[in-house]
Amino acid sequence: MKTITILSALLFGISTICVAQTDNNLDELLSRLDQNHRGSITDVFTVEEIQLLDTYFANVRPQNPTRLKGGGVDLFAPENNVNNSFGHYNSGDPGTYNITGPGGTADFEGAGAYNPVSGTYFVIDDAGNAYEVNPDTGIYTFLGTVEAPNGENVTGLEFNPLDNKMYAISTDGEGSTTVSTINTTTLAVEEVGGTGLTLGIALGIDNAGNGYALDIDVDQMFRINLNDGSATSLGGIGFDSSFGQGMGFDHVNGILYLSAFNNTTFQSELREVDTVSGATSFLGAIGSVVPGGGGIFQFAWTGPQTSQLSVLDNNLSGFDFSPNPVTTALSLSALANIERIEIHNLLGQSVIDEVIHQTNGTLDVSPLPAGIYILTATVDGQQASYQFIKK
Repeated sequence: MKTITILSALLFGISTICVAQTDNNLDELLSRLDQNHRGSITDVFTVEEIQLLDTYFANVRPQNPTRLKGGGVDLFAPENNVNNSFGHYNSGDPGTYNITGPGGTADFEGAGAYNPVSGTYFVIDDAGNAYEVNPDTGIYTFLGTVEAPNGENVTGLEFNPLDNKMYAISTDGEGSTTVSTINTTTLAVEEVGGTGLTLGIALGIDNAGNGYALDIDVDQMFRINLNDGSATSLGGIGFDSSFGQGMGFDHVNGILYLSAFNNTTFQSELREVDTVSGATSFLGAIGSVVPGGGGIFQFAWTGPQTSQLSVLDNNLSGFDFSPNPVTTALSLSALANIERIEIHNLLGQSVIDEVIHQTNGTLDVSPLPAGIYILTATVDGQQASYQFIKK
């Protein structure tokens, strides 16, 4: 059971009666805040109540760390409560939220993730409406409706690079939380299994195909087995979470980000998740500097943009490789001499470097762990890079 200690009134210079009334109102708001809420802040509080809570919590909020001044990864997210917008912020400067365009969902936007196959974000709102979002323009395209299993709402999405599928976590908020896969084209849902979580919200998947989910009822991070949906507790997240939360895994740097709503500070915060202990580290309050807005802001999902599973640089005319995804071997073909093939993992480490000197060849990739890799081909003195999935 979550609890909040009621502090003495912060308002001075008005009559004793007004102070008492304000204290009583604040006590009721804090009691309401202490309950579990999975959606939008504005579903629970009016604008005036949010402003009162914002003022109350202003003195207990941590400042954005001075060491964070850009240089991080761009994270994309919607802001549904104030500007109803889609935009992005940098993990090195989460206080600045850059608006790309207006939001486009019909209801609260509780789940979304980048789809590297299409190069767009796949989004599902609380009404089950699915959208595709162009990260460059912020334009939303309606795709249809998604029916989550067991009468639940989708609260988290993440693309799994190992099997090329979009995974979802959904909950009814009362003890039922399920993992499923969603076909982003047909919107068909295939249930994987129940997690046993009370109120599972937000989903992340790392390079090894491990799933992660946050249960805001017990404020713990869980590792999710994507084969059957079962959950194993990693430990406490270190803060009081509530309302919509989002997670996104940076596959290049190996970092799991959490766009949290912290009840103790009443604000949206960017946090880094320790995937071993489940603990989270505060990186900064999202949008607190630009455009500003304190506790009214809410980012219920967030995610980095990664390259599409296609050509990264210039295409080499006549060069081809298959299959993609691959299990054991890649077949190579070109109109000119294939001089060399280099393969790097997403950390930039060289894992295969072979001289071919033929127009056709086969490359054994069976020793590679499952994941996303970069293939750089040198053909007749020209180079181009491609991504492929090793299953």
